[in-house]
Amino acid sequence: MSEKTKKIIGIVIAIVVGLLICGGVVTSFLLNYNTTAPEAISIFDDGKVVGLMANMNDNYKGYIFKFTQDYQEPILIESEQNILKVSSMVEKNIKIGEEYGVSVCYKAENSGNNSEYSNMIRWKVYDYLNSPVLTYNEQNNTIEWQDIDNADSYEVTYNTSSGVKKLEIEDTYLSLQKVEGGEREFSVIAKSEKDYFKAKHSEQSLKVTVVHHMQEIVSISLNEETKVLTIVAKENLSKVMIYIGDNEFETHTTFSFNSTENVYTCAIDLTAIYPTSTGEEDEEPLKIGVAPISIDRYNVFDGEITYNMDE
Repeated sequence: MSEKTKKIIGIVIAIVVGLLICGGVVTSFLLNYNTTAPEAISIFDDGKVVGLMANMNDNYKGYIFKFTQDYQEPILIESEQNILKVSSMVEKNIKIGEEYGVSVCYKAENSGNNSEYSNMIRWKVYDYLNSPVLTYNEQNNTIEWQDIDNADSYEVTYNTSSGVKKLEIEDTYLSLQKVEGGEREFSVIAKSEKDYFKAKHSEQSLKVTVVHHMQEIVSISLNEETKVLTIVAKENLSKVMIYIGDNEFETHTTFSFNSTENVYTCAIDLTAIYPTSTGEEDEEPLKIGVAPISIDRYNVFDGEITYNMDE
């Protein structure tokens, strides 16, 4: 083989090797940096945490989420994770309740090698309210919790002998005087009138043995002609004890709620149990009294009998 032929073969080999090396660099770059845009962002919501989620791409260093509003400079938030939580957005001045155009790009190791941004989605930022932490105040006989930011009211749920009961209140406590006695389990969720603050499922329940002390009767009055006894009470009672002279009568009752005065009223015909008059002119009117009846060890009455006249 001549020297000229050897030189030509050497040049060809060098060119081939160079092309192979160059091709490897290009291939390596393409494998590490896919310059096509990610798919559009999706909303992440597990009932407790809200965020934006981009498709993962391990060939990049991280993600850049872009928030745009009309006539405003875009807000860029960098993240090593493909999920950006609302709590992290708020730290970067993203406002809950406002609408943004949101897109994402992949962030590369070297400046200028980031991917293109994804298609933009419109999103009104929302989040879940925090869950109240319940405590039992034995001295005040109350269930209490801390005030939750952005909450307008609280929904209290607890079990009763007839099923589950729900109360919506604006206070941060519940007086157990209003609760039927028994082994009760309470939970509370915070609620907002704004649709961008959502109620989170309760993360805690509190078991309390409730002993309900029935309140004394407010007043009683008797119509002497009809012998109808009118009872006014602070709470709904299923039965009461009626005292006429030296006699006692246990009576089942049906009370009606008077929303104007916030009391319960009941009318009972005493004709069948009212003593017959002796007809004497100086006969004194009978003293009549009424008191709630203790139901069980959880619902007890330890107050005074209410009479329709002074002793």
